[in-house]
Amino acid sequence: MRPGDAPMKNLGKSLAGQKIFSGDPSAVQKELERSSLGLAGLARKGGLAAGENLLLVVDQFEELFRFCARAEEAGWGAEARLFVASLIEAADLTSAPVYVVLTMRSDFLGDCSQFPGLPEALNRSQYLIPRMTRGQIRDGIEKPLRLTGARMSARLVEQLLNELGDETGQLPVLQHALNRTFHEFEKRGGNGEIGIADYAAAAR
Repeated sequence: MRPGDAPMKNLGKSLAGQKIFSGDPSAVQKELERSSLGLAGLARKGGLAAGENLLLVVDQFEELFRFCARAEEAGWGAEARLFVASLIEAADLTSAPVYVVLTMRSDFLGDCSQFPGLPEALNRSQYLIPRMTRGQIRDGIEKPLRLTGARMSARLVEQLLNELGDETGQLPVLQHALNRTFHEFEKRGGNGEIGIADYAAAAR
């Protein structure tokens, strides 16, 4: 899942879509919002077999900080605190078979201090991913396309790599640009290579 603009709602939707929590999505949401023990409670009551665990991956966790800024202005910042507390409680309780993985840009680590218990939890289990090389970024651009049978022109690949440069913190922006470019390629029929014209159309 990703926090997005509604972290608790997105967590509920993600869980309700799993077969172990099959049933009424509104009941899953209600249980989550009851208290910070809601996620742990759902995991305990879910349909996990003996020896099975629940792995919850919260991708682009830094979205939560943008949500917090807007939430505090609107007076409903309690949702972000409940979301983080739910993750921490579920991961800390030995009686709940839950593992939580957060991915975020390292420049947001300092922002984690606004949530009680989060810095301590991160300190116990932090893994810093090394900076990607140019070759690894090239693979990240080209290899996913193989799943669709599409190809990107060498010229566009080089342009994207040059525009990114050493700013690997801009990888989410690159991801967004690639998504939009691929949609433009599909809109024109998905023929030939994904090229500069598709990229230019995506930027408009």
